[in-house]
Amino acid sequence: MKKKLSLNNKTFLMFSFLLLQNVFLFGQSPDLDKEKEVKISGNYFWSQATAPSDLEAKKQASESLWSTDEVKTAPNLNQKNISYIVKQRGNKVAAIAYIAKNGVEINSTDSSLNANVIPHPQIILDPMYEKDTKPLESLNVNKEVASNISESKTKQLSNSSLINSLLDTDDINSVLKELNTFKMKGKIMYSSRIEAFDNSNQCYIIIYEETTNKILYLLDKGDETRVNLLDSKKINIKENQLINQLSKIYVYEF
Repeated sequence: MKKKLSLNNKTFLMFSFLLLQNVFLFGQSPDLDKEKEVKISGNYFWSQATAPSDLEAKKQASESLWSTDEVKTAPNLNQKNISYIVKQRGNKVAAIAYIAKNGVEINSTDSSLNANVIPHPQIILDPMYEKDTKPLESLNVNKEVASNISESKTKQLSNSSLINSLLDTDDINSVLKELNTFKMKGKIMYSSRIEAFDNSNQCYIIIYEETTNKILYLLDKGDETRVNLLDSKKINIKENQLINQLSKIYVYEF
């Protein structure tokens, strides 16, 4: 005759099972202690997001974190000091963006699962950057010079199919609608402020004349000298006086 387990034995077995399960989970997630500290200690502002890729999850978590009232009004905080915990969640990636409330902790804890991700320019997330599509100041452009730009153009394709899809559109308002659609899908970030990116060399530049809304240049990635994809000509940005007077949109593709 089989002996029945006593209530105490059942309780002990259940407790042992749960304990082993927790030990297994802790072994699988080396950043679990840090996550618990971030969420429970009260020493951090934090926000969490889930997305198909680690870059998109981190971007969404950062935007959510920096848009909260307590973070926007807290002193001594710098967007560059945001750190991340990134982990797999099913077929998606979860990211926790956090920053110390005293603004001191700078070192990033990034457990990104894909160690081969190509470094990309860190974007200084400004809650108002999405609306910042007009230049900081209105500049007078020599319209006669702008109108003399050759209409016979031999376009050059970039390495981006997204950017190539914009080459046949010369109205900045139409392009901005496309850019906003791409942004909502998590494919790009864009701003009229070069300060929004810490490495503008990795950004495409759309240059347009503000009074006519006409796009005059769409520059490929590069340093001071870039290729204008609209006519395949190389242009030195700093030396080109016309470009220095025109309005610009910087586009970074993830």
